[in-house]
Amino acid sequence: VRYIKKPPPATLTSSLPNPSSPLEHVAYAVLGLGDTNYDQFCESAVLIDKKLNKWGAQRSMKVTCADEGTGLEQTVEPWLE
Repeated sequence: VRYIKKPPPATLTSSLPNPSSPLEHVAYAVLGLGDTNYDQFCESAVLIDKKLNKWGAQRSMKVTCADEGTGLEQTVEPWLE
């Protein structure tokens, strides 16, 4: 997750119409896989969602966190459809 803590380099964004929102034409969805037995359950998924949104990408569905502790299937299967 370390790689998303910094903004995209200016060399990549300076030629864009809106350099502060380099991903404004990108749609995304995040599915986090984790286990609620750990303190930082799906923290990476939430961080990735925040950064993509901050950089202008459009969320196509809310962040979904699947829990290995309760069974991934009931969360993952509907998300894939």
